[in-house]
Amino acid sequence: MLSPQLRSQVNDLWEMFWSSGMTNPLTAIEQITYLILLKRLEGLDDERVKPIEKGGQGKPSLYGSRRNCTLPHHPILDGEVVDGICPGHNSCRWSVFSQDPEHDLLSQYVFPWLRRLDETFEVMGNGAAESQRRVAGYLEDAYFGLPPEKASTLIKAVGMVNRLFDAVGKRGANADLMGDIFEHLLSEISTSGKNGQFRTPRHIIRFLVELLDPKPSQRVVDPAAGSGGFLINTIQHLLVQASDSESVVYEWDGTPHRYTGGIGTEQSLAGRNFVGYDNDRTMVRIGWMNLILHGIENPEIVLRDALGPKLMDQAEYSLALANPPFTGSIDEEDLHERFLVAGKKNKVALTNKTELLFVWLLLDLLETGGRAAVIIPEGVLFGSAGAHRELRRQLLFEHELEAVISLPGGVFQPYTGVKTSVLIFQKVGQKHKREEMPRTKRVWFYEVESDGYSLDAKRNGQPTGDNDLWDALHKFRNRETLGESEEYFQPEVYQARWRTVDTNLIASYSHLAPEEGQIRGITELWRDLPEDLAETTRSVSEAAIPILDELVILHYGLVLAANANKRGRKSSEKAMLQTALKDLRAGLTGTNSKIKNNLERGDGSEEHAWKALRAALDLLDQRVLPADSVDEDLYTLPAFITEGLPKYNHPQPTNLFEGPQSGHSVGFTAEHHVFFNQLEVIKLFMKLDGYNVQLLRSRAVAPSLKPEKKKVRSWWVDVRVLARHDEWTNKEETIKGSHDANGNLRPEFLADDRIYNPDGTVKSVYLERGCIEADDLNLSAGRYRPLNLDTEEYAPPAEIIKGLQAMEGQIQEKLKRLLEMVEGVS
Repeated sequence: MLSPQLRSQVNDLWEMFWSSGMTNPLTAIEQITYLILLKRLEGLDDERVKPIEKGGQGKPSLYGSRRNCTLPHHPILDGEVVDGICPGHNSCRWSVFSQDPEHDLLSQYVFPWLRRLDETFEVMGNGAAESQRRVAGYLEDAYFGLPPEKASTLIKAVGMVNRLFDAVGKRGANADLMGDIFEHLLSEISTSGKNGQFRTPRHIIRFLVELLDPKPSQRVVDPAAGSGGFLINTIQHLLVQASDSESVVYEWDGTPHRYTGGIGTEQSLAGRNFVGYDNDRTMVRIGWMNLILHGIENPEIVLRDALGPKLMDQAEYSLALANPPFTGSIDEEDLHERFLVAGKKNKVALTNKTELLFVWLLLDLLETGGRAAVIIPEGVLFGSAGAHRELRRQLLFEHELEAVISLPGGVFQPYTGVKTSVLIFQKVGQKHKREEMPRTKRVWFYEVESDGYSLDAKRNGQPTGDNDLWDALHKFRNRETLGESEEYFQPEVYQARWRTVDTNLIASYSHLAPEEGQIRGITELWRDLPEDLAETTRSVSEAAIPILDELVILHYGLVLAANANKRGRKSSEKAMLQTALKDLRAGLTGTNSKIKNNLERGDGSEEHAWKALRAALDLLDQRVLPADSVDEDLYTLPAFITEGLPKYNHPQPTNLFEGPQSGHSVGFTAEHHVFFNQLEVIKLFMKLDGYNVQLLRSRAVAPSLKPEKKKVRSWWVDVRVLARHDEWTNKEETIKGSHDANGNLRPEFLADDRIYNPDGTVKSVYLERGCIEADDLNLSAGRYRPLNLDTEEYAPPAEIIKGLQAMEGQIQEKLKRLLEMVEGVS
C-alpha cells in the first residue's frame, strides 16, 4: 500500500501530463513509461558492461561508440563522428539528460536513439536477450509527446520520476514498492482502453492465482496480458511462498508486503517462465515495464494477436490465467487455423466470439495436466448457440472442469457491469468416447456476493465487511470436505499504522538509521507503543503532559519577567497565563515554528501527530485555564506552576552549552529550556505519524461466530446421473432394464446409440433431473443453488390467530379513517 504522500506524488505526475494536453490516460501513461524506461535502461546497461568475473555480462555499453552510426549526436554531450566512428550516445543516458532536461535534447537525440534500440541491441548486444530485442523493436514508433512550450512540465516530470523510481532494480524491501507505484499509475486508467482492454482488479487476480497455487519453474501464460497483472501476481505468489512466513505482512485484501523469496528463487523467476501476449503496442510496453519494476529482468511480453494466424506456440504451459476481452468478435480471416473446422465447402470458424475462442486457446496452450483459471462473461455458461454448448461439452466431457465461481455484477466497475464467472479447469487431452462417462464427474460451484469492495462505480474498499473471496478460497482448497458447508470463513483484520523511515525521523531517532527508506509499523519502530491506535495516541499524549506542564511554567516565567519590566498597569495572573499558553502554542504549531515541520503536514498525509498535538494543547488549555474559571482579578494559578516556577527563577544558569555562533560557553537560559522541551514534545508526537492500514493477523481463516452468516454458499453438482429405465430393452430385445438385478448399470445400455444425441451427450429422458447434462450442460451457479431455509421459533396456533386478529383490527381502523377523509367527515 502506497503512503498518502507517494500516492499524492503519483497523482501530481498524472495531473502534470493531463494539464499538458494528454487527456487520454493511455497516452499519458505511455509517455510516463518512456521516461521510466530511459531511467531503467541505464541501470540495465551498468549490469551489461560490468565484467563477468564481477557478476556482470561483460558486454559493450548501449551508449557506446560504434561504426557507421546514422543516428544524430549531440555536439557537446556526445562529440563528433571521426573516421566513420561515432563517439557514443552519452546524451541518452538518464543521468546526463535528466540534469537539464530540454525538449530538443529528448526529441532530437534521445528518442531517435530509443526508436533504434533494437538495432543497438543487435550491434552492441553480443547475444542480447531475445526479449530485450523484441521489446526494443516495439519502440520504433516511440515519440516524445510533451509540446516544446511545456518546458517546466518536463523538468518537473523528470524530477518526479527520479524521486519515485530511485530504487528501481534493487531487490528487497523496495522492489514491491516500485511495483506498487507503477500499479497505482495503471489504476488511474479509469476508462476502457482499446479493443475492450481494462484493468482487472488486483484482488481478483490474486484470487485466481491462489486458486491455481503456482509452483516454482512452472511456465505460466496469459494470452490477454495487458499490463501484466496475472504474471506479476504469480511472481508475487512464488516469492511469498519462498519467503519467511514470519516476515510477510498482508493487507486486508491479501496484498502481500515484505516478501523476499529464498534460495533458488532467482532461477524460478526466469522471464521465459512468465509469458504474455497482447495485440496493442502501448500495452506491451506498459506490461514489459511493469514486470521490469517487479524484478523480472527479461520479461516475455509479446506483441501478438493471440487468436491470429501468426500464433505458433505449442502446448507447453503448466498454467494459464486470463481475463480475455468480453463480448468481442473477430473476422474469420483473422483467425488461426486451429479455430477452423471443416465446413460444407471450406473451413469455417468454430465461432467469432472472442470469449469462447480464448477458452479454446487456453486448452491449446496448456500441456496435458495443465490447469487454467479464466474470467468469462456469464453468457458462456448458458448460451444456447452451438459454439457455446460445444465448449461446455468439451470442458465437461474431454477435460476436468473443477469449479465455476460466480462473481457479483459490479466487480469490473467502472468499466463494465457485465456479470462474470471464473472457470477452473484441467486439460486431460484424451478424446472422449461416447460410451464413457464424462471426464468431469461433478462440478463445484460457489456464488460470491461480496468481494470486499463496494459494487458501485467507486469500488471503495470495505475492510471490515464480508469478503466471500476468503471463504471461497478456503472451501475450494477443502472442497471435498467443506464443499457444501454452512460455515463462513474469514481472516482477522486489525488496524495498524505504517510510515516511511525518512531522514526527518532519523534526525530525532538516530537508532533508526539502518531502517532508512523502509516502510515500518510504528509499533515495530517503538516496541513500547500499544497496538490499539487509540491507546497509542493516549499514551503519547499522557507522556507529553509533564513536558507541556514544564513549558507552561517556562513561558509563564518569561511573561512574568516581561510584565515586571513593564511601566504602567500590570497584567493579571490570568492574563499572563493566557499569554504564556498562546506563546507555548505558537512555539509548537505557529506558522513561524520550524519545529512543527518535523510533523507530517500536507501532501496528502493523514496528519495523525499534528492532530494529536493540537488536541493535547486544547486539553492543556482546559486543564490550566478552564472556560468557566473566575474573573481575572480573582484567578489563582494552578499549584504546579507556582511550585515549579522557582526552579527556573534563578540568577545563575544550572547548565552550560556551546554557543551556536560565538563558540563560547553561555548560560542555559529559560529560552533554551523552552526550545529543548519543544523538541521533546515534537519528538514524542512524531511517533504517531504515518498512515493507517488494515492488516491481517495472518492468512489463516476461522468460522464466523455470527449466526446470520450460516448459509450454503457452495455446492456440488453431478455432471451425469443416469436414470433407471426398467422398460428399456436392447435392439435384440434379449435384455430388459437399464440396470441389472443388483442395481448396476448395464454396459449394453451405455453402448446403445439410441440413448445419445448426435454430439455424444445422453438424451435428457435417460438422465436424472438436477444433473448438468440433463440441463443442456448449463453451468450457471444460480441454476443449481440449494435453498437456504431460514428457521424461526415455533409459535402456537392460538398466538398466530390472535396476531392476525390484532392486525385485522388495525386495518379496519385505518380504513375507517380513510373513509371519513373521503366523505369529508371531521
